[in-house]
Amino acid sequence: MTARPVLQGLVIDLSPLRSGRGFRIVFAVRLISLFGGGFRLVALPMQVYAMTGSSVLVASVSVVNGLAGFAGTVLGGVLADRLDRRRLMLVSLAVETLVVGLFAVNTHLPGGPLLAVVYLCATVNGVIGTMGLIAQQSMVPRLVGPDRLPAAGALLALTAQFGAAA
Repeated sequence: MTARPVLQGLVIDLSPLRSGRGFRIVFAVRLISLFGGGFRLVALPMQVYAMTGSSVLVASVSVVNGLAGFAGTVLGGVLADRLDRRRLMLVSLAVETLVVGLFAVNTHLPGGPLLAVVYLCATVNGVIGTMGLIAQQSMVPRLVGPDRLPAAGALLALTAQFGAAA
């Protein structure tokens, strides 16, 4: 037995990234989205605590964000089945960008940030961001084909782990 077959079982198959431009784009967008989402999951509670000093409000913004993400999963699945997935992904990215801009503006308001805006942004970003991720995931089978789907799934799982760790 040679070393090559043994190593193939230990290394992630990168063939979906080499096989098509579409998957490379979705992979990069997902990586950036999850990376930004990871920052948001850390920044929101920190900002709420800095504003209020309340652990209860920190927990509540995390609950709001989690519930919004759940709603986005359900809604995103339905919409990804009924609408153009590419358009759904692009619209969600545009809305997420606007929400991040609103977070920044809110942070620098002369009287200090408004807690209601933080909750609103957490809700919108949770729903829309998750809808975009669902749209991205649902595009993958068409982009890579059935033979490369397990490898593409492994790569997407890697992006999720990287985004969470970062």
